[in-house]
Amino acid sequence: MDNLADQLDQMIHATWQALLGQDIDRVEDSPNWWPRGDRSMLASIQITGGWEGVVTIECTAKLARDMAEAMFGMQSGQAVESEVIDALGELVNVVGGNIKALLDGGAQLTLPAVTTGFDYTVVVPGSSRACNLAFEFAGQHVRVGLLAAASCTRFLPRDETP
Repeated sequence: MDNLADQLDQMIHATWQALLGQDIDRVEDSPNWWPRGDRSMLASIQITGGWEGVVTIECTAKLARDMAEAMFGMQSGQAVESEVIDALGELVNVVGGNIKALLDGGAQLTLPAVTTGFDYTVVVPGSSRACNLAFEFAGQHVRVGLLAAASCTRFLPRDETP
């Protein structure tokens, strides 16, 4: 496993502990995690500056609701859609902020965006997948991805030089 995947894995575990008070388990990725027709949600945030890319967190809408309820200390079934969107946006914001902290100065984060729907595709033109990790939380699956702009040949943490 490369250093970027290790760092991202540690960030995800720390974020889930801090925001949800629970651990998350790394698993092998599978394209068939949730049945076609289930509503999915994808939160994304862009990083701009010396390194440019996008952080994504994808899960079913049911898991996003479960995570919102854990984050806000609610009972099952209490979270409304706006709270689910806020929670998923906050998760990707924290992960993006942690990645930004690894980069040389000048990196900026956009506001998070949350996409929801059925059988959708999100494309970031001019990017390629730098890292993709899969996790299981509360018996359900989460994908965390890091897309890099084509102009960024590799992830450049602060302690490395090109």
